[in-house]
Amino acid sequence: MQSISGYNPLSAFHAVRLTRTSENEYVINSESEKDQFKTETKAKSYQVEMLKAKRNSKNRDAAQQAFLIGMAASFGYQIDINKLYKKGKTTSQLFTINSISKDNKFLFKTHDVVPEVEDLRDKRRCLDAVTNSTLLDIIIATIGVKVCEKKCRISKYGNSIGMRRIKALRFGGCNFSTKEITEFGNRIHNNILNHMGTKSCIIDDSCNDITAFFRQNNESVSSIVH
Repeated sequence: MQSISGYNPLSAFHAVRLTRTSENEYVINSESEKDQFKTETKAKSYQVEMLKAKRNSKNRDAAQQAFLIGMAASFGYQIDINKLYKKGKTTSQLFTINSISKDNKFLFKTHDVVPEVEDLRDKRRCLDAVTNSTLLDIIIATIGVKVCEKKCRISKYGNSIGMRRIKALRFGGCNFSTKEITEFGNRIHNNILNHMGTKSCIIDDSCNDITAFFRQNNESVSSIVH
């Protein structure tokens, strides 16, 4: 951008684009239309990539949650899950877990979680992070399971934890990368939807279409569970 004031005279046939900044002042826009188009295209491309990355991250989180639910169920836990409040067309939603129990003993209840935020969306994210952490701790505490976690960002929700994500998981001789957890988790997520009632469902070791995956892939897991 350059002000007309003090600017060298141009040919009458030299076209320039002016931008009015005030009543008696104009500014010459020195950026060509081609450069402007490139800048705008680059900005739009960046926005698209950021949106895609955000969606992929949410999809991985939903798949990891389903993977952990299926794994916990195969270890004898009962997970009470609410029906999704909406089903995304491009992004998978995380389930709201009401409770996690084993042998009639509750290890987690949603009502016990008190988020230190006011915004409803932030409360949901906080609850998602807490339930995810609870499931992960249950799996890590199981004999024969080794988990390598990604570095977790500091949570913006007060003293609450951030969303913990698995980098690699090993149990009974089977190794799972983030990609494999996402692939298998997506299948389990869909199977959980098939079990869903009008309001909720309970996933446990009787849900063979969910738990059989872990038993079929490693006989030692079955010996740990039973």
